[in-house]
Amino acid sequence: MNDRPTKAALVVCYSNLATDPRVVRQIDWLVGAGWQVDTLGLGPTPRPDVRHHFPMTELPRLLTSSLIRGVVHALLPKPTRFDVLLGSRIPAQLRPRRGVRGSGPYDLVLVNDIDLLPWALAHGPALVSDDPGARIHLDVHEYHRWAPSPETPFATRALMGGYHRWTTAMIGSPAITSRSTVADGIADLYAADFGIDRPSIVRNSPGYVELAPRAVDPERIELVYHGNAEMARGLDLLIDAVRLLDERYHLNLMLTGSADGRARLRELTRDLGDRVEFHDPVPMADVPAKLNAFDLEVIFYPPTSPNFLHSFPNKFFEAVQGRIGVVIGGSPSMEAIVRRYGNGIIVDGWTAADLARTLNETTVDRIDAAKRAADACAHDLNSDVEGAVFLREVTGEVRR
Repeated sequence: MNDRPTKAALVVCYSNLATDPRVVRQIDWLVGAGWQVDTLGLGPTPRPDVRHHFPMTELPRLLTSSLIRGVVHALLPKPTRFDVLLGSRIPAQLRPRRGVRGSGPYDLVLVNDIDLLPWALAHGPALVSDDPGARIHLDVHEYHRWAPSPETPFATRALMGGYHRWTTAMIGSPAITSRSTVADGIADLYAADFGIDRPSIVRNSPGYVELAPRAVDPERIELVYHGNAEMARGLDLLIDAVRLLDERYHLNLMLTGSADGRARLRELTRDLGDRVEFHDPVPMADVPAKLNAFDLEVIFYPPTSPNFLHSFPNKFFEAVQGRIGVVIGGSPSMEAIVRRYGNGIIVDGWTAADLARTLNETTVDRIDAAKRAADACAHDLNSDVEGAVFLREVTGEVRR
């Protein structure tokens, strides 16, 4: 019987936890519910109320060479590849004897994404307590089937395809007690592909922020895109659309990601002059207040993959808390919210011309209405609501 005064959880993700908004919210939800929380991942301690952070060690210098990593993938069995590249970087105290379910220190091992699934299934059972309510929960975030693009080099396909299939196959392991993801369409895919119970839906909503919508200036309508500077996220279409927009539209870019990606965007927008303005990124908690100065967040992700088809990104909910409207394509998850609340504009089609035509036809009254609708739905679309779903799931109070 577990006689510890409070429950304990280990939150795991192969990312810099301090800058991973979904993982930070999980930590806050658990701590707020009275759990003691330890963490395993990259970077520093993600939150001051984490009891103990287990940082993964740096990759040995030899293995930073892409050539050497290629040799590892070419010559070693898949479990050994994992142990060499990732497993050996996990602190020894989190690598107990494999496969033993014992009186471990945790009531919950919460694994985010699939990178560390081989470790979780090998050692997680020994880390959970012998309490019958102890659980291993997998938050898969997005869809993880290996599907290389036509541009993926043959060598990468040959070396990595089998490894990714080996890792993703573990998603269906019976050792995992429960699962969650970000959107209904992705949950349906997992249930169909793996024959598992449909994962619960925990959306990427930030905390509620007390803001009010700003009035729209009909002479200067402020579009914004904030997030990773990746062309696959429709940025090239957005830039092309700006060239076709009325002069009243002005684009703001607040970009994260690689320096090369940001530099490429600056080069692509050079001909647009002062119609495009670049802004420095702000801390996660400050994003809604920064967005409040704008009018419409453009989230125009062509459905080139299951994740883009079913995309439900942080920026959608940050726009809601910022009390601005959204401009989306026919992305089912986002479209359902916009049709329910009226907090945005839906583009018919996936070309830059489609996007530009829709915005050129949009009136100031329609933009004002979308911003008022964002204000109205901010009480529904926030982390307090999602946290209640998450806590019910990881404690076993609900199955979906």
